[in-house]
Amino acid sequence: MKRLLVLAYFYPPLAGGGVPRVLSFTRHLPEHGWACTVVCAGEHDYWVRDESLLAAVPAATEVIRVTGGSGLAAVLRLRGASTQGRRSSTGFAALRALSDWFLLPDSYAGWARRAVRAASARIAAGGIDAVLSSSPPDSVHLAAGQVVRAARRGAHRTLPWIADFRDPWIGSHFRTPPTRWHAARHAAMEASVTGGADLVLAASRTHHDALAARTVARPARLLHLPNGFEPGAAAVRAVANEPGVFRMVFTGSLSLMEDAGTL
Repeated sequence: MKRLLVLAYFYPPLAGGGVPRVLSFTRHLPEHGWACTVVCAGEHDYWVRDESLLAAVPAATEVIRVTGGSGLAAVLRLRGASTQGRRSSTGFAALRALSDWFLLPDSYAGWARRAVRAASARIAAGGIDAVLSSSPPDSVHLAAGQVVRAARRGAHRTLPWIADFRDPWIGSHFRTPPTRWHAARHAAMEASVTGGADLVLAASRTHHDALAARTVARPARLLHLPNGFEPGAAAVRAVANEPGVFRMVFTGSLSLMEDAGTL
């Protein structure tokens, strides 16, 4: 069986919208001949946690935790603020806005540097056949690029790299660079990822099309890989038992989707 090194900040018991996609990769890829090693954040490095998700992590998955969290989390801890269960909207928003000026591409840049060391050490130990990085945070892609380039200079000259975008890096409705200089730096960083990765995955069609319009990557290297669902889940079975009832639930954020109102 081949082995995929997955570089992703969010992994159980951390929770939130980005966790299921990465967790699903590690759950289902072994069925297709790929064991997984995950380099992720520490168990307490995010304010949203769900211990029950740990039961879904395959026992054979190798998990390497790089503790320390984001720069914002470190500041909050120094101020005595809790980073578990909730975050202060006023204080966090102010710190987030300030970090946009000084931390590129995001406040996880410090964690990403530590993750580079952990991922590089695991590759040096042997047995890694490909690397997948999943964002946000976008720092993970820069870390993966650094890891793969170093590996290719050594004994892993053909190590493939897949860059998975759960959310857009450029043009996000929730994040605007504070200056033109910052915007240009973000664009250059994204281009280094889309141009350097062997395969780029986009979770949404809108984002796929936006990347296709500005990336230098060949079309075959850019793929729309949408999020899925598991029809065997208990909630789905319960709805199926209600004759004549069809329910659609969307629990994310609708943005940059002109036809959302027609669903």
